[in-house]
Amino acid sequence: MDFKRSVIFALSLPLIVFLVAPLVFYLGNHFEFTTNLADVLPLLVFICVGVTAALLGLLLVISRWPVVYAIISGILVGLALSAWVQSQLFAWDFGPLDGNGVNWSKWSIQANLELLVWLFLVSAAIILAFRSRNKLLILAQGSLLLGTLSLITAWVSSDYHSKKNDEQAAAKSLFSFHEKNNKILIILDSFQSDIFNEIAQNWPEEVAFLRGFTFYPNTVGGYPTTIASLPLILTGQFYKNEIPMKDWMKANYKALNIADYHIEKGYGASIISIIASKYLDGIKAQKAFMPSVGDETWAGMSKQQLLLLNGGLFRIAPTKLKPKLYNKDNWLFLKLTTDETLPQGRNGDDLRFLNALEKNAKINSDKQGEFKLYHYAGTHAPSQVNELFKYEKNMPHTRESYVRHARGVLRFLRSNLELLRKLGIYDSAEILVIGDHGRGFWPVDGHGSTDTLDDNITLEALGAARPSFFI
Repeated sequence: MDFKRSVIFALSLPLIVFLVAPLVFYLGNHFEFTTNLADVLPLLVFICVGVTAALLGLLLVISRWPVVYAIISGILVGLALSAWVQSQLFAWDFGPLDGNGVNWSKWSIQANLELLVWLFLVSAAIILAFRSRNKLLILAQGSLLLGTLSLITAWVSSDYHSKKNDEQAAAKSLFSFHEKNNKILIILDSFQSDIFNEIAQNWPEEVAFLRGFTFYPNTVGGYPTTIASLPLILTGQFYKNEIPMKDWMKANYKALNIADYHIEKGYGASIISIIASKYLDGIKAQKAFMPSVGDETWAGMSKQQLLLLNGGLFRIAPTKLKPKLYNKDNWLFLKLTTDETLPQGRNGDDLRFLNALEKNAKINSDKQGEFKLYHYAGTHAPSQVNELFKYEKNMPHTRESYVRHARGVLRFLRSNLELLRKLGIYDSAEILVIGDHGRGFWPVDGHGSTDTLDDNITLEALGAARPSFFI
């Protein structure tokens, strides 16, 4: 068999799966990653070349059996074309993959259509391999061309720019405290004050550690989402949809924000958040992304690199397979780096950071004081931890699950505050614990029922329902 032809057959599928799909995914979502293109490109090229070499070896070995060679080469080319078609023509709008879940049954018709297209393309490629290898070669070359065009289009349309890799410096700053002057703002994402009040009434022992705090039960959030609520918390300014939000955030952060205000007063200031640092552009304070601190690796690959590979595979996979790859925000490949002592998902990232904080925290600041903002996942959807802050699989999307989740988060908060006690700075510190928005669960009435409060309004419309606010 012709060697060059085998090379093209072997390259067709790995190019789409391990290079085109991940890079297109990255360029379209680069602000969600802390890694630069230069950090991920060598890995993707290495994997693509390695898999291509393995497939080429296979094709050369089976070339002595023309029938087997035709079947395998046809499958490779057919899968490559199917993957490209899936990523370009069947890119359905599933909504934000933020842990709130996807109603996959809504896409059953599209999913069945995809399978028919995949079956047709793979079958057609195999038939073509038997009838005319030259035409199959043209088809394979076409898949390579389509992949290259997809990369060029993604690059031209992307606003990608190189990131400053200051995560380690930010982490070091987060671990530094002042002997006397520490101001700590803790944000528990999606935590509702009415749920806190319910926990305080039914399980008072679980909130006893907050003795000395003042609870404000009737506060309200400004927006139902973190992306708008966090700037409001940091700047006091409301977004009015007059200019693009990212431009508004950057301009307002530069004008005034609570972290940089403390820097002007001689304090050190650092922020760690569950949202990427891209959304905090304009803030001078040190910034870190929660999943990146205490990051673990698998076979030399970081969580960010594994997430990129997983995202690329999600993009090209048939909808029937996407739930397994996404797994309610517990991306399949991230399990390779999972510490079994930590909960899965965002709360696991929270606990990983808290463990790193406990290990590395020091009273060594030479500033006038220290300002810290810890933005934890809190009770962000989906609920995956119970009242013991332990992972629990398949918790239903119910108010009861949310309450159990909130109780577990309070246990986590207690550990955070106990760490400050161990450092000897708790009593002198100014500590504020808030929620940025709620999860849309109605408060119960006096009979323990939500029915009388539901005027046929969807629960999701109340995403800003009373965040938790202590001082």
